[in-house]
Amino acid sequence: MSHDGTTSRKRRNPMDAAVLKGEQAALAGQPESACPYKDKRVASGRLSFSRAWRNAWVSGHRQAMFRLRQES
Repeated sequence: MSHDGTTSRKRRNPMDAAVLKGEQAALAGQPESACPYKDKRVASGRLSFSRAWRNAWVSGHRQAMFRLRQES
């Protein structure tokens, strides 16, 4: 532990993991439509938190595709 009582390890952010999965999918040649996170809605029809997961994955996918295009 550090002097302030916290551990020295960096906390993992689950959204970062979703971004990374999107990047990996793009590098594996999968299309953006392969996103495993569905856009779920609550009973009232409003958006649920699932949109955040989907956006994180898609963001990672698009970032990787952009980098691939820049390299070629």
